[in-house]
Amino acid sequence: MYNTLDTLESVVRMIVADMHPIEIRELVDQLPLDWSEQLSAFCDRFDLGNWMYDVMTLNNIDLVNLLNQIASQFDQEIKEQFNEERLLAAIA
Repeated sequence: MYNTLDTLESVVRMIVADMHPIEIRELVDQLPLDWSEQLSAFCDRFDLGNWMYDVMTLNNIDLVNLLNQIASQFDQEIKEQFNEERLLAAIA
């Protein structure tokens, strides 16, 4: 079954995939306080167009929360990779 929220989250994740967690959090800090303005600013910054804004608005996407979750997941992945590299270096 098609899940719009999962798809939107995947799209946002792909958009910020090359960003460091710190950059994602800076992006969050730069977003306007108003919810609809946040969505508009995000869509404008990444040239997503009105269709993405409309879909995100219709689905009540909490962009700030989503971006913070993604940044936290990226942080965790970086920590795990670092720990793995340290373990491999200790073994070698």
